[in-house]
Amino acid sequence: MSLEEGQRPPFPDAYRHTIFRGPGATPPFPESFAIVTAWATTGEVWPVERNLDASGALESRLQGLGLPHLPLTGEAPDGTHIEPSWRVETSMTQAVALGLEFLQHAIYWVHEDRLYVVLCAPDRPEPWLIGRWREQLRS
Repeated sequence: MSLEEGQRPPFPDAYRHTIFRGPGATPPFPESFAIVTAWATTGEVWPVERNLDASGALESRLQGLGLPHLPLTGEAPDGTHIEPSWRVETSMTQAVALGLEFLQHAIYWVHEDRLYVVLCAPDRPEPWLIGRWREQLRS
């Protein structure tokens, strides 16, 4: 699915404006990959220690699964929100499962330079097209 003019997506508008930085936001890029975090899910605030513990647990899980991954941050363009995440080479299905496991509302999916938001739900709804991946990158 893509966002049409006037259409309301089933996720916060902030997802559409997230920019990405860090090692995982530099080429070369695989054809497809996920962006997954373990920090406080949308609408929740967790203590820093809980966010750090969850992020460490996600990194350990990715290593245990043998999934290639690189750190990157997703952030609001004005810098008011910064969220450590991972660029993960995996299937969309496994990325959504990881999102569910780590209490996430959604994950990002990148395929052929297109950035999507995928809600983390057992029946996994269709991905929502945000735009071009490379347009969301910052140095």
